[in-house]
Amino acid sequence: MQELILNSPYPIHTLRLGEAIGRIAKPGDVFLLCGELGVGKTKLTQGIARGLDIDGYVRSPTFALISTHYGRFPLYHCDLYRLEFAEEAIDIGLEEYLVADGISVIEWADKAIEIFQEPYLLINISQTGKRKRTINLESRGPRYDDLLEILETEFEQTKENHPK
Repeated sequence: MQELILNSPYPIHTLRLGEAIGRIAKPGDVFLLCGELGVGKTKLTQGIARGLDIDGYVRSPTFALISTHYGRFPLYHCDLYRLEFAEEAIDIGLEEYLVADGISVIEWADKAIEIFQEPYLLINISQTGKRKRTINLESRGPRYDDLLEILETEFEQTKENHPK
């Protein structure tokens, strides 16, 4: 497991991180997003969508639970906020999306973390100021070790300007 910690002083930085993730993402990638309400999980997902060349506005599928957006390849955007039990994620067919031909982004993944099997990239976002966020990316598998190395290179300047 490797870890990369980035500071996001403004929402635009979270969006740009998402764009970078979307540009280097590959079909089959799974991104698990965790963090309190309003920390930027959907903003990060919107950036991933941009990086995948998806047109249109991406909003959190809180009531639909899963929405699909099409770009270079599909983005399966899931929101587990309304689930009470991890088993409900299985009942909605989430596992089928995790092995599909696109990218899976799951908001509120911590509500069912025990159902996810490695490999995946775990992304914890926490608020550290009015607009500031700390984004902790943890690789769970060699594919994501490589992804973190690319992201670290891309965001080295940001990391130096905003220490851990």
